[in-house]
Amino acid sequence: MILDEAQLLPTEFLNPILAAMRVLSEHYGVTFVICTATQPALEEQDDSPDFPGLPKGTVREIVRDVPALYRDLKRVEVTVPSDLRTPKTWEDLAEELKDQERVLCVVSDRKSCRELYSLMPKGTYHLSALMCAQHRSERIAEIKNKLKSDESVRVVSTQLVEAGVDIDFPVVYRALAGLDSIAQAAGRCNREGAMNADGTLGRVVVFVPQRKSPPGILRKASETATCMMEAGLRDPIDHSVFAPYFSELYWKVNSLDEKDILKKLRPEPPDCGIQFREAAAAFRIIDDGTQRAILVPYDEGEKLIKQLKTGGPTRNLLRKLQRYSVNVYNNQFDTLRDRGSLEEVSPEVFALTCTVEYDRDIGLLVDETPRDPESYIAS
Repeated sequence: MILDEAQLLPTEFLNPILAAMRVLSEHYGVTFVICTATQPALEEQDDSPDFPGLPKGTVREIVRDVPALYRDLKRVEVTVPSDLRTPKTWEDLAEELKDQERVLCVVSDRKSCRELYSLMPKGTYHLSALMCAQHRSERIAEIKNKLKSDESVRVVSTQLVEAGVDIDFPVVYRALAGLDSIAQAAGRCNREGAMNADGTLGRVVVFVPQRKSPPGILRKASETATCMMEAGLRDPIDHSVFAPYFSELYWKVNSLDEKDILKKLRPEPPDCGIQFREAAAAFRIIDDGTQRAILVPYDEGEKLIKQLKTGGPTRNLLRKLQRYSVNVYNNQFDTLRDRGSLEEVSPEVFALTCTVEYDRDIGLLVDETPRDPESYIAS
């Protein structure tokens, strides 16, 4: 069984996930291949006896000499600010980015992405999950073409580019975050190693953003990375730092089994029943209860939404519409609905009523007032 990007295993479900892996390995002969550039600490730990990790010695590297491989494949140098507590203003950061002809800047939330993007020169690209998948794919294709042709290209993005997006910049800026996030952002810098032929390395610049990482695991990850770097950590993406980093992070989280799933599966007197249904209902890696999907009239999406309204849903149509949907938090959904921006085009399927609220540069306008309110007025 292959676990890709294993560093993304949700900490709130880590205990039941590791327990399931242990049972499958010990009793059913399953072998797990854990793929990641930032290996999480999944084995039992002496300094954390309550951590129910995998048995010591059962997690081993496939590559024999990891330190040598890391040295041979080194493609970037990471610069960390001397002061990790004083934030850089968006205005100052934008001026630095303007001086770079080809640069990617990654921040940790959508609002920061839009605030910084608004200060950048015309032609800068914006990427976030408030753009539908079709929109993002088209922009990423444009970015790749410009990179291949050596054109000037600047991109401001949320962390969605840190996994599964194959882009290669000579300079990457990353808002202070967990060490795993910094390493993933570094993977978009000198990705193909082309700069190494000239004896140079890509440049990754860590900066302290105006806004802290979102509360929860992202905030704890950023704080853990800050403490380690303030304690003298020189290379935040060296392979040796991730085991202690993840060990510290797991110790800091509120619970590694937030929904008490293991208790539901380990009966205790007086009630000795195993609560399979309750455990299954509680185990949701993607918590879709906090978000709602909205269909947006971006290009072909407008025609597909009309087809849904007139002809009803079909499997093929709904599959196509997945490319033209945006997930928003429940409070944002309520805001859009209360201002008359949403229409129920099929039972429990909502679509944006007006193209003016979907910007072709930055996507769905959730918090912003639409740029052209007169577009609502019928001619």
